[in-house]
Amino acid sequence: MFDLGLRFEYFQNLTALKEYIQFLDNEFDLVMIMDYFDESLLLMKRLLCWKIEDILYVKLNERQDKEKATRLSARVKENIRRWNKADVLLFDYFNATFWRRVKKEGPSFYEELSTFRQRKQEIQQLCLINGTRIQRAYHNKFVKGYSIRNDLDENSKRLCENLVRTENDFLAHLRRKRMAKLRETGIDKHDKIKNEGEWHVAKDLRYVPLRARRIMRKRFRPP
Repeated sequence: MFDLGLRFEYFQNLTALKEYIQFLDNEFDLVMIMDYFDESLLLMKRLLCWKIEDILYVKLNERQDKEKATRLSARVKENIRRWNKADVLLFDYFNATFWRRVKKEGPSFYEELSTFRQRKQEIQQLCLINGTRIQRAYHNKFVKGYSIRNDLDENSKRLCENLVRTENDFLAHLRRKRMAKLRETGIDKHDKIKNEGEWHVAKDLRYVPLRARRIMRKRFRPP
């Protein structure tokens, strides 16, 4: 809730929480849920009229087994839910709306979900050497990673390399592509973009958020 813009002072205010969750529901066309990642991707694919190939992935940034908590007592679980009551309300609300949306998709959703998961297995068999390896995520933090096969054709190799790229590596890759594109157009990173003050021509593309945040801050301002 904090990351989505609600100030901490309202986390114990049930009315504020419910109204802000409703505001978020109005803001977003789709809320994806990590616990149901495949289903979330499939809903996004249908919403954006994509193909299954557009949402294929392999699981990245998975913690090492030794770092995973295998057991939490009932008391710890209850404390977590109590301490994070605002986030629990947020999750429960969008979890319910998520499955209502899945239900509206009809039986074809689960047929396509099965096809999607089969395609994921096929792409993993195409790309990856069996088993995982340990790779550095950042600093001294290590996570599970993958090694791609050595017998891939050029197109498959490019696809597989992109699937296993880390975030930092992918960001560096995109920056290199952008700089190459700028050099092709004659714009160097040290050049100043011309007409820097001409951004007003794109006012019609500027996002104007709902006024709900300002309204709520006034409505729930502590005395």
